[in-house]
Amino acid sequence: HCQLGQSILNDGRILGLLCDYLRHSSSSIKSLQLAGNRLGDETTTTILQALEENKNLLDLDLNTNYIETIGDVVGHYLTTSTCSLQQLNLSYNWLTPVAARDLAHGLAICTKLRELDLHGCILGNQGVLPILESQIGSSANRLQVLRLSLNELTSISPLSKLLRNNSTLKILDLQWNQELFGNLNDVGQTQPYDDRADEEDHSHDSDSSNPMDRALVAANDFAAALQFNTTLRTLTLSHCGLTARTVAPIFQALIVNASLTHLDLKNNAIVDQNNDCFEASECWASCLPAAKGLQHLQLDDVPKEYEHFFHANFSLFHLTLSSPLNQNHQQKSCLEEYLTRNQVYHGAELLIRHDTKGHMCQLALMRLASKERDLPALYLVLRDRLAGWME
Repeated sequence: HCQLGQSILNDGRILGLLCDYLRHSSSSIKSLQLAGNRLGDETTTTILQALEENKNLLDLDLNTNYIETIGDVVGHYLTTSTCSLQQLNLSYNWLTPVAARDLAHGLAICTKLRELDLHGCILGNQGVLPILESQIGSSANRLQVLRLSLNELTSISPLSKLLRNNSTLKILDLQWNQELFGNLNDVGQTQPYDDRADEEDHSHDSDSSNPMDRALVAANDFAAALQFNTTLRTLTLSHCGLTARTVAPIFQALIVNASLTHLDLKNNAIVDQNNDCFEASECWASCLPAAKGLQHLQLDDVPKEYEHFFHANFSLFHLTLSSPLNQNHQQKSCLEEYLTRNQVYHGAELLIRHDTKGHMCQLALMRLASKERDLPALYLVLRDRLAGWME
């Protein structure tokens, strides 16, 4: 592990020594942290060229280094036969659209990289599109974590295409793209994605002149892609302009999708108790009892009227609220009770999966999933079975 501060630019000898060490065949460095050094394109290029001879580096942090135009250099480094890099952090570097496209060429070919962080790069739709396309239809790409937060994204269609055609991605971070789902106050101002995107994708964003209708169509398209995705585990949509109406299709998709376990929806207007929106708000909450795999949900608040939906859900065992229920201790206690109950059942389920003779436990799980839940009887069955395991 090597972490260097701004001394690289203050003393040119340090840069020379670092590059010599990185080139040396005996270099065993696994992690190189160069965040906040203001290296610029020229110095970063020198370091990356030295790394082309390094076979051991796994983690490279270049965030906040004023990197703008050398996407081709980064992309070339990723494709070298000696590159073993698994994690690359380029956050807070304002890459140009051309640099993003050059980087995407390397991403489409490299086979080792697992995690790419582009948070705060302000790439916009034009810069993000080639990055997404690099992860579609390529047998080489292996990205499992992609962070595209704070990039001024305004179109959902390319992301829907990614979910439909990628089978390796496990974590997708889209937070702080505040017009992504066409916040109904601003959706009329969103721009077309890019004329290189296929015509079919753009039809979803322009089916209607009504901003609300366009937002709903785009949200439905995204949900349809999510519905049958089987690899994504974590989806972060905090600060993405979701409303009660546009979040409902996502929860409906979770009735089918059993692989997504973590969903972050903080700082979105999805809970609206006004007369005109309460029905829409209740719609997404009513999907909770049938959600198959969701284990961790992050919200702003849980209205009292939604409590029974959480009571009927048996998969969720972590609930994070950005506005804690400090004023209603009874409601908070009830929610915690439901989550604790689900944690016990989840633990029991993990044991049951390894039980080759656990017919009684399998029966208990079937009863748990049925509409006629007999919780006291189920508890006794699980308790007796787990007691046998302990013996």
